Amino acid sequence: MPEMDGVEATRLLKKDFPETVIIVLTTFDDDDYIINALTYGAAGYLLKDISGAKLAETIRDGLAGNIILPGRVAAKITSRLAQESVPPLAKEEFTEREFDIIGLLMQGKSNKEIAEALSLTVGTVKNYLSQIYAKINVKDRANAILTLKKMGL
Repeated sequence: MPEMDGVEATRLLKKDFPETVIIVLTTFDDDDYIINALTYGAAGYLLKDISGAKLAETIRDGLAGNIILPGRVAAKITSRLAQESVPPLAKEEFTEREFDIIGLLMQGKSNKEIAEALSLTVGTVKNYLSQIYAKINVKDRANAILTLKKMGL
């Protein structure tokens, strides 16, 4: 990309079109590049060695609200998060139902899957997620997962 990199493009696109699902497809597996892309709202970060079938599958997963990270990218993020110390959240900051939703969110479940598991409507799950996002000061699912992992949840 001659005028900007994918991370900057992600930042600008999410700023103007926050509902757009962005999956970064790149050859770069640099920790900072990955973290910044996800921080700016990318729903996934794929390396170009992915097969066509897997790419199509991950696009569908992204549209369903899931985070898409190949194993080695997820391992880089996990390693990086382990190095950063963030005090754990006090349990009283979340309701029991929010903890239920956080647990399923951290397992990579979509809103529909969370709703089914907890016998809620998808709208109710979205409301809970909005409350959780507000409590941890994030605006999207990718940042929520990263932040919640940093916080030890």
